[in-house]
Amino acid sequence: SKLIEALQRPDVIVLFDEINTLPPGLVKFFNSAFDYNRTLRLPDGREIPVRALCAGAQNRQNYLGVKKLSPEFVSRSNIVEVGYPPELEGTKKLP
Repeated sequence: SKLIEALQRPDVIVLFDEINTLPPGLVKFFNSAFDYNRTLRLPDGREIPVRALCAGAQNRQNYLGVKKLSPEFVSRSNIVEVGYPPELEGTKKLP
């Protein structure tokens, strides 16, 4: 698939948007891509080296359908929290 091809390229950034809405089984599938080996283990037994930079974006915990990230996923990640600008906090208005 195109995702497997992209993960093997060092000049690619793969963004997992709304990563905290993914089904737990899919998050678990990607665990090996984020650990120290950076290898994706496919169901057919192949191991794909992950050379791309992988990033995830997520919604706040109070949004519908959002789940907490698993401890296994969090332990493999560098998490940076970026809040809304204060003037937009709690509003739906565009600047």
